[in-house]
Amino acid sequence: MTSNRIRIPRVAMGCSTRHKGPNVKGADGILGLGQGSISFPSQIGHLYGDKFSYCFPSHGNSTSSTSTYLVFSDRSLDHLKSDLGYTPFLKNPPGAPDTFYYIGIEGIKINGKRLPIPRSIWLVDRLGSGGSIVDFGTTLTYLLQPSYGILLAAFERLVIYPRISLDPFDLCFNSFGLENLRLPEFSIEFAGSASFRPPVDNYFIHAAPKIRCLGIVSVPPLFGVNLIGNMMHQNFFIEFDRRNSRFGFARTN
Repeated sequence: MTSNRIRIPRVAMGCSTRHKGPNVKGADGILGLGQGSISFPSQIGHLYGDKFSYCFPSHGNSTSSTSTYLVFSDRSLDHLKSDLGYTPFLKNPPGAPDTFYYIGIEGIKINGKRLPIPRSIWLVDRLGSGGSIVDFGTTLTYLLQPSYGILLAAFERLVIYPRISLDPFDLCFNSFGLENLRLPEFSIEFAGSASFRPPVDNYFIHAAPKIRCLGIVSVPPLFGVNLIGNMMHQNFFIEFDRRNSRFGFARTN
């Protein structure tokens, strides 16, 4: 096995002695991949076409691969190129962190039917709040009200299994002994006519042993933005094409 190493000069890195927050607890460090000027791809993107990609295995599935990859390259995996759907990155609104990747959401469908969510919920308001981001460092997916309430009500009507309680989720059930689960289909319609149709494990997640929960929750106070978290990315080839300012995805395993 051979290894090709590349020496990259003048890359800014930091070291901390005090830190807080769930994203750093127990970690050896953080590799920032956002749009900010000091992120890793912002500093070295010129070397590889300013594009990176990854694929997360299925969380909670014992038959899933436990390894994955993170690729910095200006080329997608060849066998996935024709399958990639794209939606453009949007300009970050004034006052929003420059590290976020904003995207446009047109609507949400359950079992192929679009939910009656006001279009305004997906837009940034005149104060710079709202809109939607895609994030690989946050686990769950968060929706602003009233879109979350409409989504939850639709799932509650269609999920036939007895409920149990488990914080911070609003819809959970005991899956012990249940085979061939009948759960609603879910999709997100992105700007640019790109439809994101995740497998059921991505949105009815394995929250605890033998317990499934809807892995979409209401946006906490002061958060102010819809967010598509990394559980929703499982078993997708995900591409952040910064050069062409677009988010790409394709189902894989």
